[in-house]
Amino acid sequence: MLVLEEPAQTQVPAPMVEDTIGEQADLGDLDEIARLATRLRRKNPVRMAADMLIQGARPPDDAIPSLLYSIQAPSGFRWRERIVAAWALSRMEVDETTRCHAASCLIRMLRRENEKDAAGRIGRMALRTGILSGALSILTSPATGIGAIPFFIVLSVVFSPFTFSLSSWIDSRRHDRVRAAAAEALGHVCIAESIGDLALAARDKNMRVRQRAANSFLPVAATITKRDYRRLDNWMVNAVFRLLSGRDDDLQRAALRALGEFGDGSALEPVQRVAKKGKTRELRALAESCLPILRERWQKENDTRILLRAADSPGAREEALLRPAGGSETPAERLLRAVEEEN
Repeated sequence: MLVLEEPAQTQVPAPMVEDTIGEQADLGDLDEIARLATRLRRKNPVRMAADMLIQGARPPDDAIPSLLYSIQAPSGFRWRERIVAAWALSRMEVDETTRCHAASCLIRMLRRENEKDAAGRIGRMALRTGILSGALSILTSPATGIGAIPFFIVLSVVFSPFTFSLSSWIDSRRHDRVRAAAAEALGHVCIAESIGDLALAARDKNMRVRQRAANSFLPVAATITKRDYRRLDNWMVNAVFRLLSGRDDDLQRAALRALGEFGDGSALEPVQRVAKKGKTRELRALAESCLPILRERWQKENDTRILLRAADSPGAREEALLRPAGGSETPAERLLRAVEEEN
């Protein structure tokens, strides 16, 4: 049985699909998914769910565990199935628990955290070497006068560096297609926690991953609110403000709006640069509108009222915390205690 994470609050089932990526792109994805699905077994539950969605029908709820299992499967032999599963899962109507769990699985898929298929990778290298060497040995061994098996062994040794490099390149391309599918699906699942990974993937070296992540970043950034300040990790803020140095105006606008909602003090300097040197008046104005809240947060985060106990007070009790002489409203949890008591 699949154990799902408990949601923050119970909500009625809602569709994860949203018309945010663009109808033309979605139709192109549909053609690709239909082609990949035909390569799967007819009784494969992932194919069956995808076929029903393509036809406009709703797959049964018991298809969801199969889809979740597929996108987490590390096997490189099942890359087509994983792409189809990510597409189908992001377009099914699910409850909030499954939606959050699906997003976490897709994030791991985008990060390559579940690409731990070392044995399968070695097996694919050996298989591809064997196919190439076997074909060449059958074709050329009669002319050389050497037996097929000895000649096969010789060719395997000779061609192994080439076939190993080729096999690694093929696996990498397939993994990037899987990662691109995960990035695209996250744009439909659309939860705030995916904004950092999508921002990083929008600067990925693979063009397909970059494009899908950039498209998905836009609707996810629109879901960010001021309640996400301090709720989302600081590395997500850093990943988002790095998009400000890019060339895509849409990404920069989305990043600025998100930083105006959940950005912390670390985003102040990058946003100030855009406010001064942004390439369009719109970007400069948008960055300028974000500065007051970022300055306020920077000031709070660097508040000098957070004081330490005097170093030359050996008799000070652990509970004794210094406050400004004029009084302060500073809560106790913001005052630092000694690491260890004096002996």
